[in-house]
Amino acid sequence: YRFTAGDESPMETVYLLRNGEYTTMPHTGLLVGDILICDSSTPLIPADGLIIETDHIQVEESIISGTPVRVCKSTDKDPFVFAKSRVLSGKAKILVTAVGTRTRWFRLKNKLALRNGEEKSNPAIEKLAANRILIAKTVGAAAIFVVIILSITEMLNGKWSFFFCT
Repeated sequence: YRFTAGDESPMETVYLLRNGEYTTMPHTGLLVGDILICDSSTPLIPADGLIIETDHIQVEESIISGTPVRVCKSTDKDPFVFAKSRVLSGKAKILVTAVGTRTRWFRLKNKLALRNGEEKSNPAIEKLAANRILIAKTVGAAAIFVVIILSITEMLNGKWSFFFCT
């Protein structure tokens, strides 16, 4: 999975290990499975990941947790990091597990937007909603028309009887 045009992250260069080679590239080039190298010079962690090696990294995850608290991360205790977290000190190698719209930050942002009524509109749904009364009347009229036609057909064939009078 790659970053998409809808990702609102500012452009930044990241240092990573891909296919056994260290390289730098824009964060939008990150792929799941890359090893991201982060330290205090990394303004924001651009992806979700799992710490595989660390030198006393501390991050601030207020964008996810809502509290600006230093969190000490390690490979055995709380090894997960999330996109948009800030590296405060130390450094780490992070196995990228999600980028772009697949990150926890992006999903949380969308949930909050839906709660605040900022749901993305669907033109087809909007047209159906605008015409719902017309659609209901048309379907109802069609149903009545079918019942009348069937009743007339039964009367003309001599099979007409009221279901409650046998």
